[in-house]
Amino acid sequence: MEIVDKVRTAMLKTLKIKKVYLLYMDEANQVHWHLVPRYTKKGYEVFMNKPGKLKNFKLDDEIRKNLVI
Repeated sequence: MEIVDKVRTAMLKTLKIKKVYLLYMDEANQVHWHLVPRYTKKGYEVFMNKPGKLKNFKLDDEIRKNLVI
């Protein structure tokens, strides 16, 4: 959980958001943690978002820069 919290903190700083949802799954005899950024949209508006196609994965590098282990 320490690492999950540190990754969450790095996501908050990098993405400039106030909240990251933590989802826990253990369906396949192993633990899965999913960290989902929460942006400013609320309620049904979340489903109305039309995401663009991801062409650049540099965000991963930015989160790693902000990760303090």
